[in-house]
Amino acid sequence: LAWWRLGGLAASNLLAGILVIRRVSAILEHDTQTAKMLHESEQRLQLALSGAYEGTWDLDIVTGKIKFDSQWGNILGYSSEQERPHSFEEWAALIHAEDRDHVLKSMSDHVAGQAAEYKVEYRIRSRSGAIKWGAGHGRAVSRDPEGKALRVVGTTRDIALKKEVEN
Repeated sequence: LAWWRLGGLAASNLLAGILVIRRVSAILEHDTQTAKMLHESEQRLQLALSGAYEGTWDLDIVTGKIKFDSQWGNILGYSSEQERPHSFEEWAALIHAEDRDHVLKSMSDHVAGQAAEYKVEYRIRSRSGAIKWGAGHGRAVSRDPEGKALRVVGTTRDIALKKEVEN
């Protein structure tokens, strides 16, 4: 009787194991498909941004760390990630002195929850030292319970041609 019960227990454990393996395999297959779809979506986004002369950035308000994508680097001549600014202060230092206060106030107002978005046109120094016009647009993607932004993501668009037409 004990042998029969142990045999039944082993068979039920084996069946449960097979079901778990099938479920894990299905989850892994779904994750693989999701990763493929995400990669394809990212490729389409990069193509659209490059055609629009826009680069993306991601600012962690708490640490002050900022990440710029390669398209942002291309617009301003920063070919490698190491050359691009890595902190909010490094980025702010590139903004033309006459525009800096306005740009920082716009970001500050948005971070504090006083403005729905960060949106501003400004001049910025490229890697070569040339001054270029950019349009920054961003929104907080997470906020603390008091409404202060914790993370802001956005784009920077090259608007040199627009400024030439305006002049």
